Amino acid sequence: MEESLSDNNLNNNIIGILNSSAPDEVQQYIQGLELTEETILRYELAYCPANSLLEKCLHENIIFPIRSVIGDLDGYIGRNLHWVKGGNMMKYTDRLNPKSHAVFGLFQAGEHIKKANNCYIVEGIADVLYLAEKGILNVISCNGSSFTSGQIAMIRLFCHHVTLLYDGDNIGQKSAQRQSDSFLEGGFDVSCITIPEDKSPYAFFKGKSLEEIKAFLAVSAKEPTHEETIPSFPEELMCDDAPF
Repeated sequence: MEESLSDNNLNNNIIGILNSSAPDEVQQYIQGLELTEETILRYELAYCPANSLLEKCLHENIIFPIRSVIGDLDGYIGRNLHWVKGGNMMKYTDRLNPKSHAVFGLFQAGEHIKKANNCYIVEGIADVLYLAEKGILNVISCNGSSFTSGQIAMIRLFCHHVTLLYDGDNIGQKSAQRQSDSFLEGGFDVSCITIPEDKSPYAFFKGKSLEEIKAFLAVSAKEPTHEETIPSFPEELMCDDAPF
Protein backbone atom coordinates (compact mmCIF):
# COMPACT_ATOMS: atom_id res chain seq x y z
CA MET A 1 0.00 0.00 0.00
CA GLU A 2 1.43 3.36 -1.03
CA GLU A 3 1.43 6.00 1.69
CA SER A 4 0.31 9.60 1.47
CA LEU A 5 2.59 12.59 1.75
CA SER A 6 3.78 13.58 5.23
CA ASP A 7 6.99 14.18 7.16
CA ASN A 8 6.64 10.83 8.91
CA ASN A 9 5.93 9.12 5.62
CA LEU A 10 9.04 10.62 4.06
CA ASN A 11 11.39 9.97 6.96
CA ASN A 12 10.23 6.38 7.39
CA ASN A 13 10.71 5.47 3.73
CA ILE A 14 13.99 7.05 2.71
CA ILE A 15 17.61 6.89 3.79
CA GLY A 16 19.99 9.80 4.09
CA ILE A 17 22.36 10.44 1.21
CA LEU A 18 25.23 10.32 3.69
CA ASN A 19 24.20 6.82 4.75
CA SER A 20 26.76 4.26 3.62
CA SER A 21 23.99 2.06 2.24
CA ALA A 22 23.08 4.58 -0.47
CA PRO A 23 23.99 3.12 -3.91
CA ASP A 24 27.15 4.04 -5.76
CA GLU A 25 25.17 5.96 -8.41
CA VAL A 26 23.86 8.27 -5.70
CA GLN A 27 27.32 8.88 -4.30
CA GLN A 28 28.60 9.62 -7.80
CA TYR A 29 25.82 12.17 -8.34
CA ILE A 30 26.71 13.94 -5.09
CA GLN A 31 30.42 13.87 -5.89
CA GLY A 32 29.74 15.27 -9.36
CA LEU A 33 28.02 18.28 -7.80
CA GLU A 34 30.87 18.64 -5.29
CA LEU A 35 28.37 18.85 -2.44
CA THR A 36 29.56 19.08 1.13
CA GLU A 37 27.73 17.60 4.10
CA GLU A 38 26.40 21.07 4.99
CA THR A 39 24.58 21.48 1.67
CA ILE A 40 23.33 17.88 1.66
CA LEU A 41 21.79 18.38 5.11
CA ARG A 42 20.44 21.85 4.32
CA TYR A 43 18.43 20.50 1.40
CA GLU A 44 17.69 17.16 3.14
CA LEU A 45 18.82 15.04 0.20
CA ALA A 46 17.87 11.39 0.56
CA TYR A 47 17.39 8.15 -1.35
CA CYS A 48 14.22 6.07 -1.79
CA PRO A 49 15.08 2.34 -1.76
CA ALA A 50 13.23 -0.28 -3.80
CA ASN A 51 11.37 -1.59 -0.74
CA SER A 52 9.97 1.81 0.22
CA LEU A 53 6.23 2.34 0.68
CA LEU A 54 6.39 5.56 -1.31
CA GLU A 55 5.01 5.54 -4.84
CA LYS A 56 6.79 2.99 -7.03
CA CYS A 57 7.75 5.71 -9.50
CA LEU A 58 9.98 7.13 -6.75
CA HIS A 59 11.75 3.87 -5.94
CA GLU A 60 15.52 4.04 -6.47
CA ASN A 61 15.29 7.81 -6.82
CA ILE A 62 17.22 10.57 -5.14
CA ILE A 63 14.63 12.49 -3.13
CA PHE A 64 14.59 16.28 -2.87
CA PRO A 65 12.03 17.43 -0.26
CA ILE A 66 10.11 20.63 -0.98
CA ARG A 67 9.10 22.68 2.05
CA SER A 68 6.74 25.60 2.40
CA VAL A 69 8.09 28.92 3.63
CA ILE A 70 7.19 27.90 7.19
CA GLY A 71 8.91 24.55 6.90
CA ASP A 72 6.01 22.15 6.33
CA LEU A 73 6.65 19.30 3.91
CA ASP A 74 4.72 20.28 0.78
CA GLY A 75 6.11 17.70 -1.58
CA TYR A 76 9.18 16.05 -2.93
CA ILE A 77 10.92 15.53 -6.23
CA GLY A 78 12.47 12.23 -7.25
CA ARG A 79 15.36 11.95 -9.67
CA ASN A 80 15.86 8.53 -11.22
CA LEU A 81 19.49 7.95 -12.15
CA HIS A 82 18.77 4.75 -14.09
CA TRP A 83 16.42 6.26 -16.68
CA VAL A 84 18.37 7.18 -19.81
CA LYS A 85 17.17 9.27 -22.74
CA GLY A 86 19.49 10.85 -25.26
CA GLY A 87 22.45 10.06 -23.05
CA ASN A 88 21.12 12.07 -20.11
CA MET A 89 20.56 10.02 -16.97
CA MET A 90 17.72 12.02 -15.52
CA LYS A 91 14.02 11.94 -14.96
CA TYR A 92 12.09 13.96 -12.42
CA THR A 93 8.85 13.02 -10.70
CA ASP A 94 6.95 15.64 -8.68
CA ARG A 95 4.71 14.84 -5.73
CA LEU A 96 3.04 17.92 -4.24
CA ASN A 97 0.25 18.46 -1.78
CA PRO A 98 -2.99 19.67 -3.41
CA LYS A 99 -3.03 23.45 -3.79
CA SER A 100 0.66 23.58 -2.96
CA HIS A 101 2.43 26.86 -3.64
CA ALA A 102 5.82 25.45 -2.66
CA VAL A 103 8.98 26.19 -4.62
CA PHE A 104 12.11 24.06 -4.40
CA GLY A 105 14.76 25.91 -2.40
CA LEU A 106 12.59 28.80 -1.20
CA PHE A 107 12.51 27.54 2.39
CA GLN A 108 16.31 27.42 2.48
CA ALA A 109 16.87 30.60 0.46
CA GLY A 110 14.13 32.86 1.81
CA GLU A 111 16.15 34.98 4.22
CA HIS A 112 19.03 35.29 1.76
CA ILE A 113 16.59 36.43 -0.94
CA LYS A 114 15.07 38.96 1.42
CA LYS A 115 18.48 40.33 2.40
CA ALA A 116 19.56 40.73 -1.23
CA ASN A 117 16.11 41.80 -2.50
CA ASN A 118 16.92 39.53 -5.41
CA CYS A 119 16.12 35.92 -6.24
CA TYR A 120 18.09 33.92 -8.78
CA ILE A 121 15.79 31.47 -10.55
CA VAL A 122 17.25 28.47 -12.35
CA GLU A 123 15.65 25.54 -14.13
CA GLY A 124 17.31 22.55 -12.53
CA ILE A 125 17.78 21.26 -9.01
CA ALA A 126 21.45 20.58 -9.75
CA ASP A 127 21.82 24.29 -10.57
CA VAL A 128 20.40 25.25 -7.16
CA LEU A 129 22.58 22.79 -5.28
CA TYR A 130 25.78 23.71 -7.07
CA LEU A 131 25.28 27.47 -6.73
CA ALA A 132 24.31 27.09 -3.06
CA GLU A 133 27.41 24.98 -2.48
CA LYS A 134 29.51 27.74 -4.03
CA GLY A 135 27.91 30.38 -1.81
CA ILE A 136 25.09 31.82 -3.96
CA LEU A 137 22.33 31.15 -1.45
CA ASN A 138 19.48 33.30 -2.83
CA VAL A 139 18.61 30.76 -5.53
CA ILE A 140 15.54 28.61 -6.24
CA SER A 141 14.40 26.27 -9.00
CA CYS A 142 11.37 26.24 -11.27
CA ASN A 143 12.10 22.53 -11.83
CA GLY A 144 11.80 22.85 -15.57
CA SER A 145 8.30 24.32 -15.65
CA SER A 146 6.55 27.66 -15.36
CA PHE A 147 5.68 29.04 -11.95
CA THR A 148 2.02 29.28 -11.02
CA SER A 149 0.51 32.53 -9.80
CA GLY A 150 0.53 31.07 -6.29
CA GLN A 151 4.24 30.30 -6.45
CA ILE A 152 4.98 33.78 -7.78
CA ALA A 153 3.03 35.20 -4.84
CA MET A 154 5.20 33.14 -2.46
CA ILE A 155 8.36 34.58 -3.99
CA ARG A 156 6.86 38.09 -3.76
CA LEU A 157 6.91 37.76 0.03
CA PHE A 158 10.68 37.98 -0.04
CA CYS A 159 11.75 40.32 -2.84
CA HIS A 160 10.79 42.71 -5.61
CA HIS A 161 13.45 41.60 -8.05
CA VAL A 162 14.16 38.29 -9.76
CA THR A 163 17.02 37.29 -12.02
CA LEU A 164 16.26 34.50 -14.46
CA LEU A 165 19.31 32.32 -14.93
CA TYR A 166 17.95 29.75 -17.34
CA ASP A 167 19.80 27.32 -19.58
CA GLY A 168 21.53 28.95 -22.54
CA ASP A 169 19.90 26.80 -25.21
CA ASN A 170 16.94 27.89 -27.31
CA ILE A 171 14.40 26.09 -25.12
CA GLY A 172 15.79 27.64 -21.96
CA GLN A 173 15.77 31.15 -23.38
CA LYS A 174 12.18 30.81 -24.63
CA SER A 175 11.17 29.60 -21.17
CA ALA A 176 12.93 32.57 -19.61
CA GLN A 177 10.99 34.96 -21.85
CA ARG A 178 7.66 33.40 -20.89
CA GLN A 179 8.56 33.41 -17.21
CA SER A 180 9.78 37.00 -17.43
CA ASP A 181 6.34 38.09 -18.62
CA SER A 182 4.70 36.31 -15.67
CA PHE A 183 6.94 38.01 -13.14
CA LEU A 184 6.48 41.42 -14.74
CA GLU A 185 2.72 40.92 -14.48
CA GLY A 186 3.29 40.02 -10.82
CA GLY A 187 4.91 43.39 -10.12
CA PHE A 188 8.56 42.32 -10.15
CA ASP A 189 11.61 43.93 -11.63
CA VAL A 190 13.12 41.25 -13.85
CA SER A 191 16.62 40.64 -15.14
CA CYS A 192 17.66 37.85 -17.47
CA ILE A 193 21.12 36.33 -17.78
CA THR A 194 22.02 34.26 -20.81
CA ILE A 195 24.33 31.36 -20.02
CA PRO A 196 26.93 31.04 -22.82
CA GLU A 197 27.53 28.00 -24.96
CA ASP A 198 24.00 26.61 -24.57
CA LYS A 199 24.95 25.30 -21.12
CA SER A 200 23.08 25.00 -17.84
CA PRO A 201 24.25 27.20 -14.94
CA TYR A 202 25.74 24.12 -13.27
CA ALA A 203 27.71 23.12 -16.36
CA PHE A 204 28.88 26.67 -17.05
CA PHE A 205 29.92 27.51 -13.48
CA LYS A 206 31.47 24.13 -12.69
CA GLY A 207 35.08 24.63 -11.64
CA LYS A 208 34.71 28.40 -11.19
CA SER A 209 35.30 30.14 -7.88
CA LEU A 210 32.65 32.10 -5.97
CA GLU A 211 34.41 35.32 -6.99
CA GLU A 212 34.29 34.34 -10.67
CA ILE A 213 30.61 33.42 -10.43
CA LYS A 214 29.73 36.68 -8.67
CA ALA A 215 31.70 38.67 -11.25
CA PHE A 216 29.81 37.01 -14.11
CA LEU A 217 26.44 37.62 -12.46
CA ALA A 218 27.30 41.25 -11.67
CA VAL A 219 28.17 42.20 -15.25
CA SER A 220 25.45 40.12 -16.89
CA ALA A 221 22.32 41.53 -15.27
CA LYS A 222 20.99 44.63 -13.57
CA GLU A 223 21.33 44.43 -9.82
CA PRO A 224 18.30 45.52 -7.76
CA THR A 225 18.40 48.63 -5.61
CA HIS A 226 18.46 47.86 -1.91
CA GLU A 227 16.52 51.04 -1.10
CA GLU A 228 13.33 49.26 -2.17
CA THR A 229 11.09 48.27 0.70
CA ILE A 230 10.97 44.54 1.34
CA PRO A 231 7.46 43.38 2.28
CA SER A 232 7.02 42.27 5.87
CA PHE A 233 6.25 38.62 6.52
CA PRO A 234 2.45 38.30 6.80
CA GLU A 235 1.27 37.12 10.20
CA GLU A 236 -1.20 34.68 8.65
CA LEU A 237 1.68 32.68 7.20
CA MET A 238 2.94 31.92 10.69
CA CYS A 239 -0.18 30.03 11.72
CA ASP A 240 -0.62 26.30 11.38
CA ASP A 241 -3.44 26.53 8.86
CA ALA A 242 -1.59 28.66 6.33
CA PRO A 243 -2.99 28.05 2.81
CA PHE A 244 -0.03 26.11 1.40
